[in-house]
Amino acid sequence: KSTKRMRFFSYFLVFCISSLQWIQAQGFVPGKLVLETGDTISGEIYFKSKDGIKDRFVVKDKEEERSYFKAEEVREIHVDSNLYIKAKPDKETVFLRLLTQGKISLYEYEYLRDFQGQYTKAYDLYFVKEGSTEFQSLSTSPRAWRKQLEELMQDHKDLVKQIGEKLYAPEYSRKVFELYNRWAAQQ
Repeated sequence: KSTKRMRFFSYFLVFCISSLQWIQAQGFVPGKLVLETGDTISGEIYFKSKDGIKDRFVVKDKEEERSYFKAEEVREIHVDSNLYIKAKPDKETVFLRLLTQGKISLYEYEYLRDFQGQYTKAYDLYFVKEGSTEFQSLSTSPRAWRKQLEELMQDHKDLVKQIGEKLYAPEYSRKVFELYNRWAAQQ
C-alpha cells in the first residue's frame, strides 16, 4: 500500500509541477523589444494591458531573469514574425502592427471594444505614405473607402478601376495595399 501511495504522490507531484510551469509560461511569447535608446532586448515577452492597450512589458531572458518596461521606453516589438511600431494616430500612443510596407504602408490597431459589458476584439486600419510620419485612418464605409483609395492610389489606373468597379471591399484592404505596393516597387 505504501508503495502505491508513494507512486501516486510522485505522479501527483510531477503533475502539479508541470501544471505550474505550464501556467507560468502562458502569456509569454518569444520576441524582442527595441527600446527608444536603440538597445534590443530579446527573450520571452509578456504584454500587460490596460483596456486592451499594450502599455507595459515583461521580458524573461534565458536565465529566467525578468526586465520590466513601460510603453514610452519601447519603440518596436517583434513577435511571431510581426512588427509592431509605436505610433500616435489619434492622440493616444499605441502599438500598430505592420500589415504591408511600401509606397503606402498599412498598419492595424487591435483593441477591445465594450458592447453592453461584453468585450470583443476590434481593429482599425491606418496608412502612412512613404516619407511621411503622419498616420491616417482608413475608412471602413465601402463608399468612403473606395473614394479614399481611388485618390490615394490614383497613379495605378488599373487598380483604381477595379476598386471603382467594386471588385474589392474594405475587408480586402491588406490585399489592395499589397497589390499597390508591389506595382509601385516596379515603377
